[in-house]
Amino acid sequence: YAGKTLLQNAPHDSICGCSVDEVHREMETRFAKVNQVGEFIKGNLLEEWKQKLDSRQAESDLLFTVVNTGLHDKVDTVSVAVTFATCDFKEAHQTEAYQRMADLTILDFIVKDLYGRSVEAKIEDLGASFQYDLPKDRFRQAYIARQLRVTLPIHLAPLAWKTFQLLPGAKEEHEGLYRNGVIDTPFVTVSFDKHLTVYDKTTHEAYENFLRFEDRGDIGNEYIYFQPKNTEPIYAKLADVKVLENNARYAKVELSHELTLPVNADELLEQEQKGIVEFMTRSAGRSSELTSMILTTELTVFADSPQLRFKTRFTNTAKDHRIRVLFRTHNSSKTNDSDSIYEVVRRNNRPASSWENPENPQHQQAFVSLYDDQKAVTVANKGLNEYEILGDDTIAVTILRATGELGDWGYFPTPEAQCLRDFQVEYTAECHQPQERFAAYRRAKAFQTPLTAFQISKQEGSVAAAGQALDHPALNLAEICPTALKVAEDESGIVLRYYNMSQEEQEVISDSKTLVNLLEEVVPEKIGALGPQEIRTELLK
Repeated sequence: YAGKTLLQNAPHDSICGCSVDEVHREMETRFAKVNQVGEFIKGNLLEEWKQKLDSRQAESDLLFTVVNTGLHDKVDTVSVAVTFATCDFKEAHQTEAYQRMADLTILDFIVKDLYGRSVEAKIEDLGASFQYDLPKDRFRQAYIARQLRVTLPIHLAPLAWKTFQLLPGAKEEHEGLYRNGVIDTPFVTVSFDKHLTVYDKTTHEAYENFLRFEDRGDIGNEYIYFQPKNTEPIYAKLADVKVLENNARYAKVELSHELTLPVNADELLEQEQKGIVEFMTRSAGRSSELTSMILTTELTVFADSPQLRFKTRFTNTAKDHRIRVLFRTHNSSKTNDSDSIYEVVRRNNRPASSWENPENPQHQQAFVSLYDDQKAVTVANKGLNEYEILGDDTIAVTILRATGELGDWGYFPTPEAQCLRDFQVEYTAECHQPQERFAAYRRAKAFQTPLTAFQISKQEGSVAAAGQALDHPALNLAEICPTALKVAEDESGIVLRYYNMSQEEQEVISDSKTLVNLLEEVVPEKIGALGPQEIRTELLK
């Protein structure tokens, strides 16, 4: 059901946002349905699986497990709500139950793994809150819980999990990564002045004014961006830097950029739209009336990863414009790599001479990368599929397009496509050596899948409290990108699918003897070298 529902959003004018408002509204409903079904299935499966975990060796009854359900090695933070105590409505009236939980004294806790090793973590008291269970075999169970939220940085292999415990104790203080206006890790040094500067320790390259936000007017349509003639880009100004979290494993800093821009295009645009004036011949400009927007960005830097994480929030208060995030790379090559479906595409940075539109946006899936012989920068994204290379050295990723008409073959106004609402976008940037680009590409793919965490009981079980579901060369080789691990359609085994991201043959030595095609039909080829951009599917017994 979820798969078929998702396919209904896939027609080429729908999925790229080139439709009337009613179509897009219905797409958001379908996406919500797909997400609900996915979360329901995932929740049921993990609820069943966690009952099998063997946690008898734990000292504490307050336990939680973190799972990397993705196919790539991952460094990230994860948060989980741990229930400390409960009061069922059968034990006391709900008001009294709430008060009982609110009056509990919470000790100081620390986090350790099941071998007793301390783990740096942030523990917050969430207070008393209403909770409920909906068992399949009996009536609903309502109760008040006293919960703690635990947030910790973690490094997990593909398809791996690890269990932790809360124990009474005083938190040890460690020197944080952020000191004197600078974040310093084994990979980078990040500093803040009038702008953001990143020094890559692996290439000894300093990227000044590394992160910028650019706004331009847009008098095109949903299909094609077009900047009003005789207008210039507007750049946001860094207004404030605030440290949110600072410990030995990661630092989180809040950057506030102020963007002052026209509220919309001038009045001529509506006349030209109604008159079906072709967008490249329009004369509309930008309004003289201005509005201000604050772009608030959380930057997270990890001690164990070269990948810089960004989460930007803003409220769009303007029409007829485009906002992009820019990363200046110092690149000198004439091409870029970007992630596509089962391949890494290499494109020229500049279009062919026959290209008429002065803009040259391209499509990406998970990442885009610029690299030359000495240095490289890879930018990953979540759902931000439009990018452009400016000159040869700047990666521009679109985070908002606001336009008022569908375009194409007539006048179809789309007021909701002006996107006058709140937004949150996520992306990363990684500076690295060019020969390390495939490892960076895999970190970009890992960025797509969040870690999962849940509380468990102290219990006997058949599954180790820490482990990895599968150890296969395709999960560890930098040039190889795994895309699926699933039960075979005929349930005869497990199917693992992957492809070669590089332009050279790669040896993937596996114990598996059975290859299947995308329809999971057995093919006679023997396992050997994987060709450039080749897809392989193995049936693992």
